[in-house]
Amino acid sequence: MKPTNNLLLSCMCVVLTAGFASICVAAGPIEVEGLLIERFGVSEEPSIRGLVARKAAMLARARDSMAARSKKHKGKDPKVVVVDCDKGKSLQDAIDSNADPVVIEVHGLCFENVVIRRRDGLTIRGTDPEFDGIRGVVADPQPFGALEVRFSDDMLIQNLSMNDSPFAGLNTVKSLVTVENCHFIGNVVGGIEISQSSYFRGFGLTISENGTDDPYSRGDGLRVRHKSAGFFTGCIFENNKRWAAVSSFGSVVSLIQSEVNGPRGILAMLDAYVDFDCYSNRRYPEHPDCSLFVDDWAVKSELHSEAWLYVSGPFTGALWADDGSTLGLCGAQQQSVEGIRPNRIFDDSLLKVLSFAEVTEEGEYIVHEGILNGFTFMEGFSRALLLGDSWLDGMLECADAADAFAQSSVQYTGGSGFCNCEHAQQPDSCPYPEPDPGE
Repeated sequence: MKPTNNLLLSCMCVVLTAGFASICVAAGPIEVEGLLIERFGVSEEPSIRGLVARKAAMLARARDSMAARSKKHKGKDPKVVVVDCDKGKSLQDAIDSNADPVVIEVHGLCFENVVIRRRDGLTIRGTDPEFDGIRGVVADPQPFGALEVRFSDDMLIQNLSMNDSPFAGLNTVKSLVTVENCHFIGNVVGGIEISQSSYFRGFGLTISENGTDDPYSRGDGLRVRHKSAGFFTGCIFENNKRWAAVSSFGSVVSLIQSEVNGPRGILAMLDAYVDFDCYSNRRYPEHPDCSLFVDDWAVKSELHSEAWLYVSGPFTGALWADDGSTLGLCGAQQQSVEGIRPNRIFDDSLLKVLSFAEVTEEGEYIVHEGILNGFTFMEGFSRALLLGDSWLDGMLECADAADAFAQSSVQYTGGSGFCNCEHAQQPDSCPYPEPDPGE
């Protein structure tokens, strides 16, 4: 079926390339005030306030930084230093004793807290994250991660585990870091924490079972804060205590061709952006699967933020948007699961459900349908837009000046419809009571 112009315009795709990753983002009216990555030269001029421009600027800056590193160290063979932690050697001593560019090879498990400051061109790598890695230890004062990276550029970490630490596995501050094939499992506070204008690229990471019942444990697999950016390709987020990934305080996070399982999915808060993207790099050979199946909130966008599921196919979990935020399903299909709480969109927020159209190499049009499932409660001047060939599979109720609009091409399952919404079709009755707001 050939898609309509409205369908194509409602979910345009812009593909950007930086290193290994291609980013495909939904174009259109995506304007999140304060979403600026100062470290990577994103101007505050209105001409580049769109999300696509911001992502493009960040990726270009990272690519230029990587190219500058290669030029800076051209002709310099990095020194290779071996640290055998199983024989009592110290990774921290090796870092402090060797100038960049240097490659430090880790053998075994290093039981120590490692801090890296003001480095440029440092590589730390193991052979296998099952056997090589860092285990943070209790200290006074306690570092923020088993491995802390501060004010450093062009750092590469490969084939290591940062597990079972009393704080986070990895913490970065004002740094540019690439991490490949590493594990972050069983850390008390969280798996990875990225903050203060850091830029982070992760490939093939396992981030699981982080967090405890302790009230001081945030328990998120990934937390990106303070105008930082993180792009994660082919990663597994599994059974973290709370959220798989959190973007906050003007940050940008994209989970690309990744898997999310556990209590909760993705959260954007305080002028931030997050997406779960199964379109970009979907031929990523090392990790072909892409799925989001959670038991509680799948996507939450709050306090002037934006969150999208992008061509993610079937997913489970509820939706939440508040305080002037946007939540979008583009080619994402919400599934019915017993016990899942209702969707809630309130306080001047926007819900968009739309399909995604693409053209294959053979010239065939394919439409990835968007589906809103179950009961959705709208209130407080919020809006719902159902566009293109999307589906409504359930009831959407409006209250307190909320409203909804559905294009004529939208499809409905039996018994589905809108209740008390001025600009959408009405059923004969409104069978659902107002839900408990929940957490």
